Amino acid sequence: MNPIIGDLILERGNDVMQYIGIKNANDSIIQKIQTGKRWCIDEKRGLRRMIFLDTCIWIELLGVRTPVKSHEIQQAKAASELLGNIIANNQTIVTCKEQLIELVSAIEKVMMKSVSKERKSKQLSGVGNLKDFRKLQEFQNTKRLCETVIHDVHHFATLQNIGNYEIEPLIQRLDLADINDCLYYDYCLKEHIEFYTFDSDLEKIDRNKKVHCYNAEKNIWT
Repeated sequence: MNPIIGDLILERGNDVMQYIGIKNANDSIIQKIQTGKRWCIDEKRGLRRMIFLDTCIWIELLGVRTPVKSHEIQQAKAASELLGNIIANNQTIVTCKEQLIELVSAIEKVMMKSVSKERKSKQLSGVGNLKDFRKLQEFQNTKRLCETVIHDVHHFATLQNIGNYEIEPLIQRLDLADINDCLYYDYCLKEHIEFYTFDSDLEKIDRNKKVHCYNAEKNIWT
């Protein structure tokens, strides 16, 4: 399991352990998470509130990159606290195959940048594109990281079929936000799902107050 998730269990131990039903250290955390994930009804409140985490949040949550700059550290902490609150409040995280594909693509780009920087520090040639990156031995580590990250997402989120959608309406909003984000937003709006993101661009298309964007200055989700 990713170290950030491990830290979350340590920080929010009682909430997390109650949510996934861990009674002692011998219990399988992964198995319990899978069991907890299958719950769709909160006995006290009826249907659980559903949450969609933008890809940028998964990047911070699952340790794809090591936060170095102050805003990266702040975002990683905010993502971890958000996940803790979701678990503590028995809310359901949802994702889709389209997002998993985007996540893999994002991981490739993050790792290519990291490997290129490391190679240059060793007086080696940098990596300018993914085609060249895939030829390097270091890319095998990226493949394994992709497998691990997708595995972790599956344990914390329920995979949903996003359904049929038209491309043309998404293209019409390209000047406002990324096409993937427009797709996710439309899906969340249709299914009454709360959308959390670090990307303030999404507020430009949000007329229904479904987007919760992180405000770093105030350290809150809007």
